[in-house]
Amino acid sequence: MTHLNKPIRRETDAYYRQRKLVIQIEPPDIIRVKGKGRKIWYVVSVNDIYSLGAKKYAQQAKIDKQNSCLHLRTRYGKCLKCKKQIKKG
Repeated sequence: MTHLNKPIRRETDAYYRQRKLVIQIEPPDIIRVKGKGRKIWYVVSVNDIYSLGAKKYAQQAKIDKQNSCLHLRTRYGKCLKCKKQIKKG
């Protein structure tokens, strides 16, 4: 992997409010984003992006866990949670 020694600026194919986004990565851990033609840069740390990604992953894992069913069977052969008929065995 290439070590980041100097700032790198790239224009993306992503749009925000009908303008392409420009991203600049600066050492050691700063990312700047702005709309093309705009003067204001939005600055965020790589650590903040990592934390946000980890939180989003945890939230989705929690939702997936809540939506999954272990099929807890009652004596009538139906699941307690999703009410599906469960085969014996």
